Amino acid sequence: MPAPACNSSSEHPYESISNYNRNTNNSIGPDGDLFHSKIGPSLLGKRASIQRRFDARSNAIGLLTCGGEGLAKHASFDPQYDRARDWIHNHPVGPAVLSPVLINGLVGALVEASLPQSVPMSNNMKHARPLVVGVEICARIEVVSVYPGGKEDCIENATSIASSALETTGEEYPGKTRGYSVGLKTEVIRVCDGVGIAEGTHNIWIPNYLHM
Repeated sequence: MPAPACNSSSEHPYESISNYNRNTNNSIGPDGDLFHSKIGPSLLGKRASIQRRFDARSNAIGLLTCGGEGLAKHASFDPQYDRARDWIHNHPVGPAVLSPVLINGLVGALVEASLPQSVPMSNNMKHARPLVVGVEICARIEVVSVYPGGKEDCIENATSIASSALETTGEEYPGKTRGYSVGLKTEVIRVCDGVGIAEGTHNIWIPNYLHM
């Protein structure tokens, strides 16, 4: 199945994506109690999700945005379709299997949309099955840990900091907390049968602007 050509390099990437999205309806949601939640220990257990369907053009736009035209030459996302066609003809699956960059990007976008104050710290994603063009998926995140502390503290070991403070002072974190280290469980499933496509973790830090 031939992949549609990417937009010409004269079109700004944001314009390309906006024009594309205006003519498609590829998402349902978002949903979940994590949106607009109060920052603090009460985040524990809250969730957010969104359903999305990607096509070959989504793949081309995502890869071209990340890799640029230098990496695009003779690849499936080459803006010059004559060269992209050579790549497609030499790969049995062609553009049917989409890049993991779309799954990682969807999860990252969901985290940022539900927790807009957050600062990314680390993440990992294990891909169990390929993502196929046109298959509707659902990305879900759930807060599984919340530890108070400054960003530098959270990087080292938020768990031990909170435990040590509790033993020493009787408080989980003495004084005014500078923020929270938040751990998220992430997963992406196929909507049609609930089968997992990918799963992983996402760790963020959320500053407490009232006590910086």
